[in-house]
Amino acid sequence: MLMKVNKVILVLLGLVSIAVIALMSCFRKKGEPKNLGDWLEKNMPGQLQVLDSNLKMLDVMAQFKGEKQALVADRNNEEIQFLLDWSKDSVNLGLNPQNIQDQLAYARERYQRAVDLYQKFVAEGFDKVAVGVNHPNIFIQYYAEPTPGEREKFKQTVLKVMTEWIKTDGFTLYLQIMEPASYQAKMKNIIPYGHFITENGWQQDQEILSLSTVWKDIKSEPWQWDINVVSVRAQAFTDLAFEKAQAWAQKHLPKGAKLEEGQLIGFDIVKHAEDARQKGDPHSPSIRISFPYTDGTKGENDEPAGYVTCVYVLDSQLISQFMVEKEGI
Repeated sequence: MLMKVNKVILVLLGLVSIAVIALMSCFRKKGEPKNLGDWLEKNMPGQLQVLDSNLKMLDVMAQFKGEKQALVADRNNEEIQFLLDWSKDSVNLGLNPQNIQDQLAYARERYQRAVDLYQKFVAEGFDKVAVGVNHPNIFIQYYAEPTPGEREKFKQTVLKVMTEWIKTDGFTLYLQIMEPASYQAKMKNIIPYGHFITENGWQQDQEILSLSTVWKDIKSEPWQWDINVVSVRAQAFTDLAFEKAQAWAQKHLPKGAKLEEGQLIGFDIVKHAEDARQKGDPHSPSIRISFPYTDGTKGENDEPAGYVTCVYVLDSQLISQFMVEKEGI
């Protein structure tokens, strides 16, 4: 009988222990949020919103170490953004409210500087631009067809506005001419801090031309725009260039040789006006494209027999200067 009583007592003690542990767990979870959004709401109520809680989701080592990086924004203005490092397994998620307040204050300052800069472009009659300021980097996007006239107008406006706005030479300018139809598709006129992280694919699709340099150089040197070779527009002229190169190859390559579809294509930005490959128009952004070909004597996994290259000139839309080269770009 005593043994049965002892068993009952042990069972009851076990149940009580489980209940106490469960109750303590509930209180602990309630007092110590494990979710970033909950932590921010508890410690900084009404101030921040989480746009992406873990930008390191695909980083295996970060996942192993429990390291996370969030993109957060001002609750009252989503364009005011900054990055926040945190860890789910750390005390207070590894966060400090005062440090976050400092980051928020700096993000608001950064946003206001971008607004001020945008207003200067508007005053010059340039409203279809988006700007971002992340000292010492300045991003300016112009949504227009990249014609010589538009490029020159953009250049003169940038020089005028930035001469008034920049007080020192420590800035780097990132200028981009974007697809006109993409204007305000992802943002309004202020480029959010997280844009090039969360919208990088869209950015690559829609950017036509780019130019980046430090301010002191951009004031004195000729502007040489780079064609974005991974844009939607670039895919169109690459497909056309392949068709023309294929027709040229049928007439100029040995019998049995053919261009290899679906193979890696080489690109080379034509940088210098004196380059012979840019003789069609030394002032237009241009690019050399390289297509591999096979002569029919090698296996599928062998190196190409050679390459057919051509030059695409943006302003004339001309694809020409075909030649055979042993090495690709």
